[in-house]
Amino acid sequence: MNRKKFLKYPIENNMEYPGRIRFTPIITKPVNLGGRNALDLIKKMSSSYLKTREKIVGGVSARASEFIGPTFLGNSNITELEEASTAELNAINAMSLNPDDKDLIEKEVVTKGDTTVQMYLPQNIVIPDSLTYENANLNAGGQITLSSIQQGSGIAGAIGSAVGEGIGTIKELLTGSGIKDEVAQLTAARVASNAFFLGDDYKSAIRIGLQARLNPNTKANFRSVNLREFSFTFKFIGTSQRESREIKDIIKFFRLEAYPDHITPRNVVPNEKGVNTQNPLADIPIGFKYPNKFQINMEARQSNGQFKPYATKIKPCYLRNITTTYNPTGMSIHEDGEPFEIDMSLTFQEFATLSKKDIEEGF
Repeated sequence: MNRKKFLKYPIENNMEYPGRIRFTPIITKPVNLGGRNALDLIKKMSSSYLKTREKIVGGVSARASEFIGPTFLGNSNITELEEASTAELNAINAMSLNPDDKDLIEKEVVTKGDTTVQMYLPQNIVIPDSLTYENANLNAGGQITLSSIQQGSGIAGAIGSAVGEGIGTIKELLTGSGIKDEVAQLTAARVASNAFFLGDDYKSAIRIGLQARLNPNTKANFRSVNLREFSFTFKFIGTSQRESREIKDIIKFFRLEAYPDHITPRNVVPNEKGVNTQNPLADIPIGFKYPNKFQINMEARQSNGQFKPYATKIKPCYLRNITTTYNPTGMSIHEDGEPFEIDMSLTFQEFATLSKKDIEEGF
């Protein structure tokens, strides 16, 4: 069993700082497919997929028919839809592991690393909450559909309402009833915009000449929650040889945990006669193992000396960037050759996005 290691800065005068921050690696041992057995397992699952691919395609086609409905594609055959659903389910089951295969798989294991780093809580802690919205141009038909849905119509009814009102508008335009000059100009601009044989320069000239342009009815459309990033900057000044060594170990710790390991082929492989021989490709890096994530805990010192959580909780993070600056304000070196002053900046990215539930839980 490995001995736990605790690195700390500052070692001296630790009580002068009002808070602390701790970094602990999170080691994820991924699913183990069992070495050579993995090849047999992959072949088995691939074969099951090939046998059921046509059924999957058939199921998806039937699902599309069911979604669009008999209005557009004619009467749906309920029996065919049930058979398609069964085919989809069988295809999914075929791609899953059978009970006999489960002994080939070792589940993912998550543990904490053997080293924890504790440093003073730096100033200027920024908690970024960011979400992505995109512009959605509904145009006239989409705006009518949105209004119908907001007034309680079903989706089908809303679409029917939009199509009906659109047809009515076109009919009015054609008959000339209730038309303002501005609407006529707008109609002409719309026709010009949809004319495929006109270039953009001609279309722009027509819009400018008519002084009318369609309202795209732009709305904000929620798209996603962004992953949060956290940046921390520390200044190290070693007041003793011990503290200088500790600083050096802390910097190495972060750099070591941020980088991935190489994935290389087996050292020994069987030849055509089944005899194990040295693999000439054993030292060639063919891939990367994922780096470790970090558990980050921030705490503030209370007047009674006890610590409590500071700001918000942070989900497990990857360390995306490390910047180390030696002697940023002057060229001073200790007697043992170590730099007098070091600045280190760390940028982390959270592994998962947040939801309302996470905010309620303190993230």
